Parts: sequence; C-alpha cells; structure tokens
Amino acid sequence: MTGMMGQMMPMMAAHKEAARLADQLVNGFAAIENEKNPKERAEKLAEHGKLLRELQANLKGQSQMMEHMHGMMMGGAMSMQGKKQ
Repeated sequence: MTGMMGQMMPMMAAHKEAARLADQLVNGFAAIENEKNPKERAEKLAEHGKLLRELQANLKGQSQMMEHMHGMMMGGAMSMQGKKQ
C-alpha cells in the first residue's frame, strides 16, 4: 500500500497541472476569438496548440499512472483473496 501512497502526490501534482493548463486554454481561446490581426491570431493559435499538446501528454501520463495503480490494487486484491482460502 505504501507504493500507492507514494504515487498519490505525483498524481495530485499532475492533476493540478492539468487544471492549470485547461484554465490557460480557456483564457487563450477567448483571446484568439477576439484577435483581429491575422498574424497575432496565428501566433496565439500556435501557442494554443502547444498548450493542447502539453495537456494531452499530461492526461495520458495520468491515465497510465491510474492504470498502473489499478493493476497494483487488483493484484493485491487477488493475493489477499488467495490468503483467505
């Protein structure tokens, strides 16, 4: 169980980072919608794309960590069931 507890802090930090990126994306999208200058709009879209890719990578990492923890819990549950019999 200690291994899972040790993974909680990085997961919480990753979740906080994902929320920060989502906030940036929402704010950035409003700025893109309001931008009239085509060159400025293109620059803002490029930055927005970079943030989207960063968020995607962050969420994929969280998903992998959760799958790993699920496997650990299920493996532990299976071994606990075997001990009861």
